[in-house]
Amino acid sequence: MRMVNVTEVRVNIRKILAEIAKTKEPVVILQRSRPAGYLVDPDTFDRLQRPADLDSIIKSREQTIESILELTDKIAREEAIPRRSSEPSGTGRAALSKFVCVSVFKLLISEEGSDKAAALLKKLNREA
Repeated sequence: MRMVNVTEVRVNIRKILAEIAKTKEPVVILQRSRPAGYLVDPDTFDRLQRPADLDSIIKSREQTIESILELTDKIAREEAIPRRSSEPSGTGRAALSKFVCVSVFKLLISEEGSDKAAALLKKLNREA
């Protein structure tokens, strides 16, 4: 990690920023030989601002959404019903399962619904 003093930052800020953009390595800004701050690239800054568990939550939701879409496709193929409609179409269990898929997907989009959505998805997987 490169260290620069405040005066060097004032004189060479463009050069320092270009280096950070290229290497993605932070730069320590020293004031009176002590760290006064850090310069980091925007991606690193954004990553530092997110809670640590947010990445795992996002990944889990993406996997769940993918499962929902796969189940919806499977149901649509098996029963020859239209894909991803918001209300049950056709008759019987396939239409109900499809409606549940869409409902789970809508719950996943809302923050408070993710636990309910996971439970419904597990139930749907057992039935499918």
